Amino acid sequence: MFRRMKVLYLRVRSDGITAAIRWLITTVYHRTIPQKQVIWCTDITEINPEGFSIPDNLKIKYFYSIDQVDKKDLKTLTEYGGTELMGSAARSIIHDRFAKGAVLWLLKEDGKLAGYRWTIVNKHMLPPYVPHTESDVHIIGTEVFPGFRDRDLFQIFIKHSNIMLKNEGFKRNYSETYLYNKRAVKAILKIGARKIGIARRFSLFGKNVVIWYDMTGKTDFL
Repeated sequence: MFRRMKVLYLRVRSDGITAAIRWLITTVYHRTIPQKQVIWCTDITEINPEGFSIPDNLKIKYFYSIDQVDKKDLKTLTEYGGTELMGSAARSIIHDRFAKGAVLWLLKEDGKLAGYRWTIVNKHMLPPYVPHTESDVHIIGTEVFPGFRDRDLFQIFIKHSNIMLKNEGFKRNYSETYLYNKRAVKAILKIGARKIGIARRFSLFGKNVVIWYDMTGKTDFL
């Protein structure tokens, strides 16, 4: 509770009371009511790495435990209420995901943390929407920070990490994006991910329930 009040206070200071209240209402709604998600699949065997290289000022590394992550980078991931995707609970989420076998990818530009990506194999934070095989990777979340957007860093980050996964023998990756997050949906469409469908997931008496709304594969839903 204290952490959330601190986040609200920081929002009021930076954006004003009206914007902070709007943010609070939207956040509570999205976290309380199950939201529709776009389900994606990427065939990473089709990625052609020939001629592709990342600029010298970009670095992409992945980590298997929190002890491997630089303390300064951890602070960036958890400060000001956390990231947009992990929210104010970023610190506990990071510990939990590492404990469950997830891998954290970090993108740096000129030594500054610019974004992150979570992947997991064979285990899941939540039941998957579609069955996974041993050669499938699940993307839990990818985010490029506001100050680094609109410069193709998202596309470079995704392609480079997918090439690394391909080199390790993986064939497909799956991910979900909230339908209301139009910016993220448009960014994923640009990297060539295939839409499987749109679904909503919730728990009922301890059981995972999924309702599918669209499985046409069409991308004219924005």
